[in-house]
Amino acid sequence: MGYREKMGRKAVIVLVVVLLMWVSSASAELRLRASSTLPLSALESVQLRHYGAAIERATGGEVQVTLSTRGRLLNASEAYAGVLEGRADIVCLPLAELDKFFPASMMLTLPVRLKNAEEASEALWKVFTKYDAPHMTQAPIKVLAMYTTAPISVMSKMQLPGLESIRGVHMRTMKDGNLYARSVMAVPFDLPLDKTGPALRAGTISALIGSADLLRDLNYAEFCRYVVPLSGQVHPYVVFTSREHFESLPETVQKALDGIALEQSVWAGQEADRRAQESLNWALRTRELVFSYWPRDDLRRFSPQVRRIVAHWAWSVKERGYDPEELFTFIGRPALAHLLDR
Repeated sequence: MGYREKMGRKAVIVLVVVLLMWVSSASAELRLRASSTLPLSALESVQLRHYGAAIERATGGEVQVTLSTRGRLLNASEAYAGVLEGRADIVCLPLAELDKFFPASMMLTLPVRLKNAEEASEALWKVFTKYDAPHMTQAPIKVLAMYTTAPISVMSKMQLPGLESIRGVHMRTMKDGNLYARSVMAVPFDLPLDKTGPALRAGTISALIGSADLLRDLNYAEFCRYVVPLSGQVHPYVVFTSREHFESLPETVQKALDGIALEQSVWAGQEADRRAQESLNWALRTRELVFSYWPRDDLRRFSPQVRRIVAHWAWSVKERGYDPEELFTFIGRPALAHLLDR
């Protein structure tokens, strides 16, 4: 082989290597990091993994999404600041942790009695896009999807036969559940889910409010054998990135993310319903779970507290220029207007 031919081949090899490095660099610029505080078995992680795959399909592989679980990238207390600082690109938090951005959407934290997470997740996304999104154009976050858990329950180590039995019980809640817990004289602990298992194990709490999927996915059935459903109430979540990062993405990618938002939200709700039912069936079959309801008289006595909580939400949204009756009607629950103070 002649000198020129050898040099020509070397030049081709160098060119190929340079091109591969350039392609790799370009791909790295479109690699998104999703962060979950929970194990891969939990709904939060499952829906983020599904969302990552949906992004890759919608962008034809232009964007690759990696998922870090168990708080390895960001823990729950770091998630909001961490995504703004660029330590992760996609995170998921309870809506109540970001309530200042979502006055109308916070309606879904009330007992609005939507039948399941699929219906509630679709309603949540539609309320957000119609009422809250127009006011968030300058917000530091960009909402990518939203979903709710399946209807929530009280899960406890000991039997709680009625509301009176909750008095003094140390109970894990979320921010939006603290008012309910205090109204029945429980002692609320606002804990993220990744801290709830250790708190149950240590005896810091003896009950929690959450959806049935937690019994199996996070093995809370190991501690909590007693379950009382709280019909018609769910926990909403928001999946988001920083607005600065979103606006730095190619326009085609931005459109792709916007295009799959509702589909992802509804899918996550469907998955929440499926996992909750499977988990409940599993716990009833393998963990001798005791599933019961509180007496109707107890629930009637609780109505004034619910009315006060709804009235507080209504006052807060009126202050922001929303009509609470219009919001109830928008999700197909106009009858709930009777809970509002006149």
